[in-house]
Amino acid sequence: MARTECILVIRLSAMGDVALTVPVLRGLNPGDKKIVVLTRPVFEKFFFGIDNTETYTVDLKGKHRGVAGLFRLAKDISRNFNVVSVIDLHSVIRSWVLGFLLSVRGSVVYRIKKGRREKKAFIKTHTAGDLPHTTKRYRDVFIKAGIEAGGLIVPSFHTDEDAANEAVALMQEVARPGTLAIGISPFAMHSTKSWDTRKTLALMKLLDREKDVFYFLFGGKEEAGRLAELYGGIKNSYIVAGRHNISTELALISRLGFMVSMDSANMHLAALSGTRTVSIWGATHPAMGFAPAGRQQHIIIQTPGSELGCRPCSVYGARQCIRKDVKNKCLEMISPERVVSEIKKAGFLDGQSRE
Repeated sequence: MARTECILVIRLSAMGDVALTVPVLRGLNPGDKKIVVLTRPVFEKFFFGIDNTETYTVDLKGKHRGVAGLFRLAKDISRNFNVVSVIDLHSVIRSWVLGFLLSVRGSVVYRIKKGRREKKAFIKTHTAGDLPHTTKRYRDVFIKAGIEAGGLIVPSFHTDEDAANEAVALMQEVARPGTLAIGISPFAMHSTKSWDTRKTLALMKLLDREKDVFYFLFGGKEEAGRLAELYGGIKNSYIVAGRHNISTELALISRLGFMVSMDSANMHLAALSGTRTVSIWGATHPAMGFAPAGRQQHIIIQTPGSELGCRPCSVYGARQCIRKDVKNKCLEMISPERVVSEIKKAGFLDGQSRE
């Protein structure tokens, strides 16, 4: 009996980039083919409930490590699936090698155009030009492969009943009835994208004066200690980081009034959950194609290049700030008062938490 033809989609990291594949996948019409998403185990729950789609997880620190591991991975994939097309949305050496190995077995490989040259030109000239959003770059690969790609589907994430129930119970347990639930995610992978913790704390105190609010504090598991140390004195807060699985976090994020975040994965998780976002940008720039997705209202706060000529200075934020006067000055120039003003102007404090 002939095996079902499959389309293998490769996107292994980072979390925000993986999450941005979900609204695209939900809008696809692959016909009679099955979608198989190759990703890391931690990201599996992002793809829950997408029709005719399953995940295949990679073990990059174990059996799939190194060149020998990639040969093993290609063999495993070919044994489990009839892959006719490979959609490489990652486009790094690892995915290039894997794509080649699968092409030898008969698969046709289609690869994302990341626009590396255009992004570097933006850093050099500080002129964005017409850089497409990451989700458009993803869609373009599917279209090139002859797959019908509809519009982005936001909200993008579906969570199981247990996660939804846990999120509801948590909100009822820790937050007073009638309070506005606000997500706070002050950290990012790089310091050039992380707002000063003093300013985050000042922002929370200012919002306290404006509205009866409750804060849910998000971050990676390794950031839970920093959150506890910084916000231990704020009674109307709860540290989510490190306490719940990703499904429960997504269910919780979808019920927030809005999320205040840096240019980080939590910004994308909130936006793709249909939640309004307030994003604060430092070395990076939303015009690179990383702005929050979805048609709901988003507030983007950044220091204009006209006020600080060195910005943006990095595509992903990995480059260290080269200023000698004030490190990460682009973030230092953003005050908590300005953020609160933008939030009030947009009417974000007028609403309630989402049910």
